[in-house]
Amino acid sequence: MNHVLKGSSRTDLLCIPAIMLGFHPQDSCVVIALKGAAVAMCARVDLRWFAGDPERTLRQLNNALGNVPEARIVLVGFGDPDDASISVAELADALGWDRIADALISQGDRYWVVPATGAPIAFSFDRSALAAQAVFQGIRIDATRAEAVLPVMVTEEVDPDLVARCRAAVAYIQPAVGFAVLRELAESSEPLGVEEGLTLALLLGDEDRLGALATRLSTDTAPVIWPNLVAARRFGPPETAPPVLALLALASWLSGRGAAHVAALEELTRIDARHPLAGVLSALHEQGLPPDRWPL
Repeated sequence: MNHVLKGSSRTDLLCIPAIMLGFHPQDSCVVIALKGAAVAMCARVDLRWFAGDPERTLRQLNNALGNVPEARIVLVGFGDPDDASISVAELADALGWDRIADALISQGDRYWVVPATGAPIAFSFDRSALAAQAVFQGIRIDATRAEAVLPVMVTEEVDPDLVARCRAAVAYIQPAVGFAVLRELAESSEPLGVEEGLTLALLLGDEDRLGALATRLSTDTAPVIWPNLVAARRFGPPETAPPVLALLALASWLSGRGAAHVAALEELTRIDARHPLAGVLSALHEQGLPPDRWPL
């Protein structure tokens, strides 16, 4: 998320993943890069990352870490202590132990230091000062990754007559009016209803309007535009999915919603791998670029 989080205690380090990722990680290995006490980067991989495509995983992590040179690296494994210990140790071996400032494993209300040589230490996320800071800053933390990505995946069937009326209205709209309506809907501070979300989705079927909204997206505007794109995703007909998903992936990345970014990108690639923004978004993900590098 676009919040400055600071912490140096091990309790802080255990809180950072949930706050930065937007959900409590499970069966995960999280890489945190710290500059001083400030979080410069936070990335998550599956606990058994080494059983999938380890070369790609390490390439992405090293790309991301390369954007924050001289940062201190902290690894935190979440899950079964034995599995988490193996995952963290494997990742530390791959990245180089000389780069690792701290390595921890956590299971609910307790944690160990890697290598685990002593008894577990009690821990409570809800009672930590950093968790209180997150609540104060209005950061939403979902219970699971599935909950965090749900907004970019949910679709709802809309009354066919309403779809037909909105489609006809958008088809005959004058260009200048279309851009004005697009901006009004995309940057609305009020939640969009069915007709508004549907109209926004249909407007984005035009490449010029799609490009115009893409250029409007930034780390400042993305938090406002993101929920409106979620409405477009929810109420838009199937043919609007590629452009809406492309912008949702971009807005998710710019607003720090890493899980939603990956989910939207994966769905876009599945539906339309040749979409004009798919390559750009895939490159952003592969290179691990921070949002403040946008526009490229």
